[in-house]
Amino acid sequence: MCKRQLPDIETLGADYQGRVAVLAPAVQSSLDRAAGVAEMLLPSGLVPWGLDADQEVFSAYGFRGVPAGAIVASDGTLIDTWQGSRDIDEIEDALDDLLPMPDETAGRDTVS
Repeated sequence: MCKRQLPDIETLGADYQGRVAVLAPAVQSSLDRAAGVAEMLLPSGLVPWGLDADQEVFSAYGFRGVPAGAIVASDGTLIDTWQGSRDIDEIEDALDDLLPMPDETAGRDTVS
């Protein structure tokens, strides 16, 4: 988790609730420290977080430092990755390009 990016991640979690699973893995931290940061900067509880203590997930996506991010489709297909901060508008644009508009999903199951 990158403290500077977490408010944007919290916003994405709220804005895309039920349509996208937004996650915030922590690396290079202790469980207690990561929990404190998550409690402070992810207060809604909409964005699950976890400690990637051995950096297995982090390494699997080729990340070399934080912040970093990825968009993974529901079938596991890797859509996009980035290293460094990314503007929330860019992330929203990428998600909006991939997702149907909310009214187009009426009557269909959504991601939870």
